[in-house]
Amino acid sequence: MTASPPTYTGGEPVRLGDRVSGPGTARGEVVFVVERAEFAPDFPASEWAYLKRGFMVRETDGTLVHYEVSHADLRLLSRAE
Repeated sequence: MTASPPTYTGGEPVRLGDRVSGPGTARGEVVFVVERAEFAPDFPASEWAYLKRGFMVRETDGTLVHYEVSHADLRLLSRAE
């Protein structure tokens, strides 16, 4: 069985390049979504697909946060252009 792609609390799909606001005041960008096979060039699938599910956010300070499912406090700020 394949996992469903992650969504935000409002039901919008999590996509590569989304700008998000996380728990607290953290802001960042989605750098890959495993279930969609969407990976930024500097986050190749060959290095990250072992996670099997979820998505990674690179916060503005460079911190990487992996979410297996969307966190209730994670909000979509804008989509990538």
